Amino acid sequence: MVKRSNSNSLERSRKLTPLARQILSLHKSHPIGLLLVESGYTYHFYGPDALLVSNLLNTNFTDGWKHFEVLNDQNEEDKQWNKFAKVTINESFVESTIETLVSHGLRINVASISTSSLNSNSSSEGSIMQRKVVDVYTPGTFMGFTFKNENINENSFGGSILYVDNSGIISINLWQENIIWDDNMENLNTKLIHFEPNEILINENLNLKFKKSIEKFKSNYKMDNFNNKIKKDIPIININQNFNFNELINFFIDLSLPDKVISFLNHLNSDILHCFYQIFKYLKSLGLNCSQLLKLNKIKKFTEFNDTMILSGSVLKELEVFENNTDHSIDGSLLSILNNCITKSGEKKLKFWLSRPSTNRSIINKRQEAVYSLKEKLNSIQVTQLKSILELFKGIQLLYVKIKHKKVKPFEFYQFLTKVEKINKFDYPIHLYSLDSLKSSYLYQLFESLKNFKKLLNSISLIKDQINPIVAMDKNISNFWLYFKNNHSSFHLLEPLLNQLNDLNNQFELELINIRLITKKSYLNYSKLRNLNYLITLRRSEVGTPPENWIQIFSTKNTRVFQTLNIVNLVKRQNELFVELKIISNKLFTELLNSINQMENLFNLFDTLNTLDVLLSFAVTANNNCYNYPNLIDSATIDLTNCFHPINSKNNAKFTSNNIILQKNACDGRIMLLSGPNMGGKSTLMRMIGLLIIMCQSGSLIPANGTMGVFKGIGVRMGEKDLGSSLWEELKDMVNLLKIVDSNCWEETNNFIDKDNNNNNNNNSISYDSDFTCDDSLDDNYILLIDELGKSTSTVDAMSIATATVTHLSKLENLLCVFITHLPLQSIENETNGIVKNYKMGWENGFTYKLQRGWGDSMGLQCAQMAGLDDVVDIAQNVIDDYEWYNSVTDIIYNDKKMDIYKLWKLCQKLA
Repeated sequence: MVKRSNSNSLERSRKLTPLARQILSLHKSHPIGLLLVESGYTYHFYGPDALLVSNLLNTNFTDGWKHFEVLNDQNEEDKQWNKFAKVTINESFVESTIETLVSHGLRINVASISTSSLNSNSSSEGSIMQRKVVDVYTPGTFMGFTFKNENINENSFGGSILYVDNSGIISINLWQENIIWDDNMENLNTKLIHFEPNEILINENLNLKFKKSIEKFKSNYKMDNFNNKIKKDIPIININQNFNFNELINFFIDLSLPDKVISFLNHLNSDILHCFYQIFKYLKSLGLNCSQLLKLNKIKKFTEFNDTMILSGSVLKELEVFENNTDHSIDGSLLSILNNCITKSGEKKLKFWLSRPSTNRSIINKRQEAVYSLKEKLNSIQVTQLKSILELFKGIQLLYVKIKHKKVKPFEFYQFLTKVEKINKFDYPIHLYSLDSLKSSYLYQLFESLKNFKKLLNSISLIKDQINPIVAMDKNISNFWLYFKNNHSSFHLLEPLLNQLNDLNNQFELELINIRLITKKSYLNYSKLRNLNYLITLRRSEVGTPPENWIQIFSTKNTRVFQTLNIVNLVKRQNELFVELKIISNKLFTELLNSINQMENLFNLFDTLNTLDVLLSFAVTANNNCYNYPNLIDSATIDLTNCFHPINSKNNAKFTSNNIILQKNACDGRIMLLSGPNMGGKSTLMRMIGLLIIMCQSGSLIPANGTMGVFKGIGVRMGEKDLGSSLWEELKDMVNLLKIVDSNCWEETNNFIDKDNNNNNNNNSISYDSDFTCDDSLDDNYILLIDELGKSTSTVDAMSIATATVTHLSKLENLLCVFITHLPLQSIENETNGIVKNYKMGWENGFTYKLQRGWGDSMGLQCAQMAGLDDVVDIAQNVIDDYEWYNSVTDIIYNDKKMDIYKLWKLCQKLA
């Protein structure tokens, strides 16, 4: 965002045209964002805004001043021009242009010609139409027009607007109608990923480490995430923290909030209340309905969602839940596999379920039962009808949000009513379902709730009957009062004005008859030019001396244009009536909107449809990929056969399935110590286990058969960090994991973290996330996925760290772990009595990608040979031989308490 600066030099300001002065004035009052100025049937961007838009949209650019500091002499480039540079947008392309620019993260301030200017029949020479900013579109609050622009990705919208302070964070999502807040600033990276902000407001004095986390998150979205579609950026706006506490109190009082909401706000600490104030003050400045947002059932704390685990940022990233780690697009992610949702609002609910998998076994079971039932009936008439309902539901929730905030256009409102009415007609086949045929009580309840909404939907049909359908379908209604039928409850307010307007029209006709008599031209009719109506246009040759009560409006070479004094008075009265009619028509329209806003259960209907959309999406995915229904138990268990990676199997027809067993039973082992060659599939297998847990606990069927426990949290330690010592980052990550899974580590962990913070008190350290953000309990199940811990240090140190870590984890009864390593740790299996089990990825003259019991060789030389490094393989083999013989001798001499002379003799013979 660019802030504008303006000079007050009166001397230089006199050299500016009235339009240029108006542009500078508009920028001064709206310094953040781009200014789009209406001018008749076109719109214009000026100065640096024009240059930016031209570069983004590759559109025509009229050169001129490229800076708004035109009142000083610092810009040599601007001295050759006498007006602003501009980009012209035709009226028919304005909406698509705004969509494109907002999707890029830009704020657009639209300055329109004021009504008083339009109603004026004439203007003095040198005057200019008055304009004011009437619409502001920002990435976090944009509600869309059509989303038909091919350069637009709809995922660019529908995120949240975020306020971040040193003491708290608040996210408001207009589309989902929720407010999520937290007074704990730990795990900021994870929260940013969960909130999906399209716009971020920050306290101007925000802590540097929080700013760095936000900038790092923002930089990821500057990549071209949308497959050659326009790149998304996230604007960051600094908010001045200075405020008067009385202003805060008066602000919330003016919103006329319910007593329960006032009570909730009163119980917040002052710092969080300040956060609420700042973000709602910003939303109110954009014309949004804050009282509609501030409803108690929509406000939740980040950790308040019961029976869910909050997947950390590292889990979402390393397991590629929402985007792949190659080009950061959705392709190749878990979301791309599971998303067969028909609606965008359903897709957003799917993302929420994936980011917060359930930890309640009964909730998981009822979702999976519903998915299995839908999977078995995908071709039934009832499911076909459900798909038709969801097709009609496309876009309805967005229109509903626009209605809530009174941002909906009349034709959109009628479109909303029409779609809801059509949905109401589709409830007939659904009631044919019986509980026995569904085999899912949850699915039955969802279908029953659709039937129960019939009364509500009938009320919407009654609202639709108050609207004139022919007028309502016109996107540019000139006479808004024609939108309403006479059965509208407040139509009586329009009737006297409409009668007066009808009388005026009769008087215009009588005046025209009189003019025809005076001019002796029976064919003469009123003409119109621009915004001027009821003009009398005559050729110069036809006009002698006009009557005294005729006023010349303007003339051309061949014509003269008049209005009679009576017409001028009639037009003045007509304009007054138009203003009154418009005011009352807006009142009638607001009444219709309020009648929808009062239907609180309407949101429950939409939530039910979104839930059905997600369940149906899971069912389609399960049917297309032969997924199965797992048996869920409470203990920490993974006992699966024929399981395969849900993403890799989609892209590879020759994928390999595996059997996985991890459980408390010592014969099976709780910790998998996984070895084997590089590129052999170790990391893929580990990611597969994590993805299967997320899928299962989100409610999806899974690509496996068998039994699974329900886990409270998933921890991941994979990959490299972008900043800091690699070993240091590894150790910090492990400390955060141990902090949750073992409460006995709590004190040591805090000491470790405090020491780290003290060593980085220059504020240059980055914040880091714990992989668990839920409350820990000794009775909860957890799983850790750890890849090559200690690879960033020497072999001896790595052995020490890895051995100590695995040994410690083996003592935690409710913990499962997959630990990938190339270090020789195979002896830990015996030392832990089988709690740790050795596994390897198979090799038979090449990669088999099969999981096997036992310890695996690294096969590094074979990999080097496959890569074409034949010249160095022989030398490398000699080095390995020498190293292994040396280790064998030292092992016999120093470690064997009863030295085996025969073993040493045989070894010496080999060395000879």
